[in-house]
Amino acid sequence: MRDARIVTDLFLAAKGAWTEDLSREYAAERAERMRRLRYSSALMDVVIGQGVPDRLARLRRISRRMRENHKLVEALEACHIGPWNIAEDAFTPSNLAELAMA
Repeated sequence: MRDARIVTDLFLAAKGAWTEDLSREYAAERAERMRRLRYSSALMDVVIGQGVPDRLARLRRISRRMRENHKLVEALEACHIGPWNIAEDAFTPSNLAELAMA
């Protein structure tokens, strides 16, 4: 639904004159939004650890790290409040890697 709204808003603001620049603007916004949401999804997979043999022990280690540094899991909130309501630095690969290695 967001894609439809963004395209509609761009189209209306351009008074019905769609241009390549509008296409690029939409594509850039969508690419970044989806990057953030894919990151959040990957983070959720790491935290949940479905199918991991030592899942409970791993969850305890991850939970401890999350309590020590909330920045590591801040991006999880993007699924609920939107990817633009979370600081850019919450989506860094190092945050994901740190939890994945817990």
